[in-house]
Amino acid sequence: MKENMAIVTARKEVIKGKRMWMITGLHKFKKLEELPEEYTREKPMMYAYSTDSIIMWIPDKIEYKRTTKKVVVGEICEQREFEEIINWMRVCGNRLDKINERLKEENKNWKGEEVFEI
Repeated sequence: MKENMAIVTARKEVIKGKRMWMITGLHKFKKLEELPEEYTREKPMMYAYSTDSIIMWIPDKIEYKRTTKKVVVGEICEQREFEEIINWMRVCGNRLDKINERLKEENKNWKGEEVFEI
């Protein structure tokens, strides 16, 4: 597992005979101001809204309200919905990882100080 990888913890529950997941923790998610601008300009993306919630912006051309998803510690989800949340989190995380790797390579020699005569 990568050192800076975000983590979701969840507990299995059975409610009225249905398999459910209760989100018990959201760890190492980045705040909006910590993320690269390139990442935050487009969907899909996610960020820590607070210590116990995250916001995901996901593509949906049909309904605007379905393009955002707030995930909160204590939330109970049906198995299908939980799997969809985890899937979109992975898509967002993979997108962020690719952007970070490219930016790291582009900026690796951008250091030091220079003097400009005017």
